[in-house]
Amino acid sequence: MPEWFRSRYLHAAHRLGLSDGPAEADEQWTAYLSGGYGVCLRQATPEAIAEKTLYITTIDRLLVSPQPDDASWAEQLRAAVDSLAAIERPG
Repeated sequence: MPEWFRSRYLHAAHRLGLSDGPAEADEQWTAYLSGGYGVCLRQATPEAIAEKTLYITTIDRLLVSPQPDDASWAEQLRAAVDSLAAIERPG
């Protein structure tokens, strides 16, 4: 099962443009086993976990230097937040 998870996670991370490697995939596997992703994600799949990583990374990057008057910055933030909300369970 760990190999299955790692393969799917790394494929999804690569597709999404994340630079995650085997060490990050192993960390995500450990987090997956804790059950936390089953609580917060609508579907606790390796692909959804990679998406969540992308959206949180994007949000964090944008919030490091807020530019609320910049329409492009605001749209990027809105898109990342909306995308994260779409894969997470309500609440």
